[in-house]
Amino acid sequence: MSDRIRHGDYKKAIKEGYMFQKVAEDCLEQSEDSFLFDCINPLTVNASFACEVYLKAICLFESGMFFKGHFLSDQFSQLSPAAQKAIKADFESKLSYTSFEKALRLNNDAFDEWRYVFEDGSNRNGAVVDIYGLITLMRCLRHYVDAFGE
Repeated sequence: MSDRIRHGDYKKAIKEGYMFQKVAEDCLEQSEDSFLFDCINPLTVNASFACEVYLKAICLFESGMFFKGHFLSDQFSQLSPAAQKAIKADFESKLSYTSFEKALRLNNDAFDEWRYVFEDGSNRNGAVVDIYGLITLMRCLRHYVDAFGE
């Protein structure tokens, strides 16, 4: 068995995702007047981690396992084709300026890139994020996992 494979409780993962999303949404609400400037780092870190946790929750729901790692595209690729199709369709119905694939690519490693922007010598100050794509993805994943309780 691969040391990358993890197991867990999808319901606990969803609850954890909710908490990271709440912090991200609070940052977004706080930063409306300053166009995200004051809260961009915590917003990005919490939104990207919420996405990661939601993706892992979906994997746990579907297969009882997920793969260790922070890259959103790796986690998304582990979902069933039906889940991928539903999430992509939801995303594309909500955001028209970019494609799902581009948003996923631009935000793929946002958690790694944005959580330590204060470090000396890091290249993280040049990190790019599509914050509206990331927020939309987070909300679409939340919408998808909310259906598990129905």
